[in-house]
Amino acid sequence: MTGTVTVTVGTSPTAGDAVTTNPPKFTLQENGAITLKFLGIPGRIYQIQRSTDMSEWATIASVTANGTGAITFTDDNPPQPNAFYRLALP
Repeated sequence: MTGTVTVTVGTSPTAGDAVTTNPPKFTLQENGAITLKFLGIPGRIYQIQRSTDMSEWATIASVTANGTGAITFTDDNPPQPNAFYRLALP
């Protein structure tokens, strides 16, 4: 499968002029799934949210960072033609 993944990473609108030094990484799998990897705080729970219009967001998973802070999540059935993702703290 051939596809294009566009990732735009930015800080929270309330973060001021903060610079994102730990951007999440997205990979388009051959089967169309999207894999998201990022580093967080070990043991902390993060929500992965998805939207098709960047207006309404739905939590599609709650994941816990492992002992090194690593998190990997795969969205096996992302909506077509667009899916937008964000991370949130519960």
